[in-house]
Amino acid sequence: MIMLDVVIHREGVRAVLLSEDQHVLLFRMLDDEGNVFWIPPGGGIEPEENPEQAMHRELREEVGLSTAVIGPVLLDRRAKFTFRGRQYCQHEHYFAVIAPRFTPQTSDEEERSQITEFRWWSVDELMLSSDRLIPALLPTIVSAFLKDGPPTSVPTEIVGD
Repeated sequence: MIMLDVVIHREGVRAVLLSEDQHVLLFRMLDDEGNVFWIPPGGGIEPEENPEQAMHRELREEVGLSTAVIGPVLLDRRAKFTFRGRQYCQHEHYFAVIAPRFTPQTSDEEERSQITEFRWWSVDELMLSSDRLIPALLPTIVSAFLKDGPPTSVPTEIVGD
């Protein structure tokens, strides 16, 4: 008998979380092969949530930020990837979120087991980094937002594994 792989289709949100001193909060994780990547806080939208509600929940769970003003969408990302042995086809909205710099605290045990480090990055550090950043367009969208404000046309990043 041939088993078909199940692909999880989901909508997601991520926060381009900018401090008042123009640093971006990312967390470090490992992919299924043990490779390091850095990614903004966020995750899947639950069935009863709209994107803004999901963004608030994810910020509470992943970094301990209980109040935040959700700003404009800076990036639309469509990705196919494998994570923790499961295949995903995910559509993500990356929202600008401005907050004072704080020390992140993850309240969810599963999230805590996956995150290996938090770091506030300057725009220059993002631009010069050789580390894998998700999304790959992160340095570009952060720089453009800080220079020009919200995009008039939201860029799209499409990736697959």
